Amino acid sequence: MYSNLYGWWIHRETSRTIISLQTNDTRRPFENVLEGYPVDFELMARILVDKYQYGLSLERVVDRLKDAGARFNTSTVLAWIKRHMKELCKLEEPFRQLLLTPGSMLFSDETTEQVRVYNQQKGKYEYRKQYIWGIKNPDRKIAYYLYDNGSRSMKVAQKFFAGFRGSVTTDGYNVYKMFEREDSSITRYGCMAHVRRKFVDALQTDHRSADIINLISNLYWVEADCRINLLSEDERRMERQKRAIPILAEIWQMIKPVFDQTRGDTANLFLKAVRYAVNEWEAVSRYVQNGKAEIDNNTAERMMKPICMGRKNYLFCGSELGAKNASMLYSIIETCKMNGLRPVKYIAEILTKLTAGETNYMSLLPINNNKEY
Repeated sequence: MYSNLYGWWIHRETSRTIISLQTNDTRRPFENVLEGYPVDFELMARILVDKYQYGLSLERVVDRLKDAGARFNTSTVLAWIKRHMKELCKLEEPFRQLLLTPGSMLFSDETTEQVRVYNQQKGKYEYRKQYIWGIKNPDRKIAYYLYDNGSRSMKVAQKFFAGFRGSVTTDGYNVYKMFEREDSSITRYGCMAHVRRKFVDALQTDHRSADIINLISNLYWVEADCRINLLSEDERRMERQKRAIPILAEIWQMIKPVFDQTRGDTANLFLKAVRYAVNEWEAVSRYVQNGKAEIDNNTAERMMKPICMGRKNYLFCGSELGAKNASMLYSIIETCKMNGLRPVKYIAEILTKLTAGETNYMSLLPINNNKEY
């Protein structure tokens, strides 16, 4: 690594990428940088992946560059990120269109992020708990993260899922109950893992939870057998109806009388678990009728891992634009992983194509790229 008053260079032994600010340097790769931003696309991709896949704070990313001999301050690197994200955000609408392919089975969840927003009443900026949605379509191999003013209200869900026809697996959050209207074009499946979790919480205070937890474990053994034996969707459905329906009936016979007899009682942990299970029963037991459906929403919950890791490491997003950009990066990286692509190589290649004037954005999505990055 070398640097001087007029410019700086980055040398890599493998591909010998060179970036220089000296206008008379014939090695300067004009086709691999944005005008006014002396950073090549592969280095930019590495910065983005370090931050959004591995959860490094921007300060730690800058420290890594310093270790390599390149000295920049965080504001400079942040300006790079904002400018390059303008290009990558062109893929946002194609991502959404592919995610909401008619007939798909989606998995949806939400989690929180601390975001710096403007408080109009106080006339100053402050950090607030805002929400990011995570929606996955395993069939189309695409993951999508949604930040809409940090809200997880029904308006956000109505706008995002407008016109979609298919299925969504969710937890018991009230907003998702809108899918259960008679005129809804979306079938909602519940999450047995959430039911089990609430009985686990009540295990120390009520021994009846243990029996219910054991029965739910038997439901998961049915699912494990289906996976081990590589059953088709029809075979999976028949196996569930043969083995899972009797178990569900036994659970129902245990929780429904408790629910009926304690309607007016103050809810302890066990009663809360019972009420959650009864209120969600139709949705959580619906999976036995569809061999394509899953017993729980863990597919979506696993999407929250990079957000939670980032929340722990870099604590917050500095602005709402930062939260929106983060959502787009999470979408790209998680979708690359679903398609067996390396995010660094993919992002660098796509930035090259976008800045070269490519406008067929749908063709740039990971699922439509046959090239191995």
